[in-house]
Amino acid sequence: MDAYLLLKFVHVLLAILAVGYNFSYGVWRALARGDRERVRFALAGIQRLDRIANAGYGLLLVTGLAMVFLHNIPIRTFWVETSISLWILVAVVGMAVYARVARRQRALLDSTGPDDPAYRAADARSTQLGIGVTILVVIIVFLMVVKPTP
Repeated sequence: MDAYLLLKFVHVLLAILAVGYNFSYGVWRALARGDRERVRFALAGIQRLDRIANAGYGLLLVTGLAMVFLHNIPIRTFWVETSISLWILVAVVGMAVYARVARRQRALLDSTGPDDPAYRAADARSTQLGIGVTILVVIIVFLMVVKPTP
């Protein structure tokens, strides 16, 4: 087996792990809705899974770039450049925006509870950001699989 195929296997496995964890967050949140302790448990679980998913996304960049260089694919190729740009956008939104919203959501849960309007607003913001980031990630997966060229 050559290095490229091994890298591709690891890359796909990391994508399954990271994207799969992200898709599970909505289920966790739906199952916990309304009960303070279940919501606390779900948000803690999501936070732990997110650390693993984020490490996976970091390794996806590394393995993806390694495959690009091994196969001598120009970095300016549309699907490569667009995917990297979207990856950077997702990383910035995740670290700069989503992390702050999630911290506020957890703090509001502890101070006011899941029925408080402020908590509900933070929960809605978190959900909207999560959906937005997920859409961007799905676009990246599409680009990686289809490899379109304009």
